[in-house]
Amino acid sequence: MEPEPGIQRPKEVALVINLRSRTGTAASQQAAAELERCGLLVRRNHLVTNGHALIESVRQVIDSGLKTIVVGGGDGTLSSAADLLANRSDLTLGILPVGTGNEMAHTLGIPLDLPGACDVIAHGRVETVDLAEASGNYFIHTALVGYPAQVNHTIPNWLKLRFGKAAYVYSFCRAMFGARPFRVAVKVGNESWEGQTILVTVGNGRFHSLGSVLLPPDRAVESGLMVYTPRSTNWLTLARLAFGLWITRKPQPSLLLFQRADSVSIVADPPQGVDLDGEFGRLTPVVVRLAKNALRVLVPNM
Repeated sequence: MEPEPGIQRPKEVALVINLRSRTGTAASQQAAAELERCGLLVRRNHLVTNGHALIESVRQVIDSGLKTIVVGGGDGTLSSAADLLANRSDLTLGILPVGTGNEMAHTLGIPLDLPGACDVIAHGRVETVDLAEASGNYFIHTALVGYPAQVNHTIPNWLKLRFGKAAYVYSFCRAMFGARPFRVAVKVGNESWEGQTILVTVGNGRFHSLGSVLLPPDRAVESGLMVYTPRSTNWLTLARLAFGLWITRKPQPSLLLFQRADSVSIVADPPQGVDLDGEFGRLTPVVVRLAKNALRVLVPNM
């Protein structure tokens, strides 16, 4: 992650809000007015309800010549927008964190309330941040391979709207008790691992929620991918692993195979679903690579 000092603050922006995100509908009624209260001119205002419309709206904004694109949604929405904004030195992302997880906003210190987030867009600074890329699709924090990827995608939207992050606990429980082991070959650099598992996870540096658990405190903000998978498919062992990672917040090396990398290749038999920040729609094999300094984002002033 690198700062870009001296970048001129935006004067006009485009706004794209995912109405299916947790508080997207409420934000759609206030966001444009809040941005204008902060001194910005909202040139375009797009309200979308699906991924295709989101991509099309962002593409239209780019074609219009606007350089600052404010996206309202969760990490999945931002991840979808990143496919068009990555490696574009002329485009900058502003974030309205109105989704369920909001891991990217939380990590960057962007306020989760609408006025605070709009203030960052109007008066913040630009930083370039790392993304990860999986076979042509960019994502922000997590790629899941296996049955949990499919379950994560099928969480009912009403459940996320009502219970927020607790909906992902439901997702994990379904995955743990319903997953069938599969054979996987994971290659990281010159090292490889083959065996049975129910899940392979690839996290993107500091944006990955378990980065602060898996890495020593002095290395938790380093760039790079984290690749890990359970050492056992026994449900009791998986429960112990989940409790250790999410409740006691300990790295669990005896229960988890873990590796740092800049790229990883994953081949599964039978082919498994791949979830990128909650967006599902591809199968293994997949190659995940680190995309350093790929995205310009407005963040709070230090």
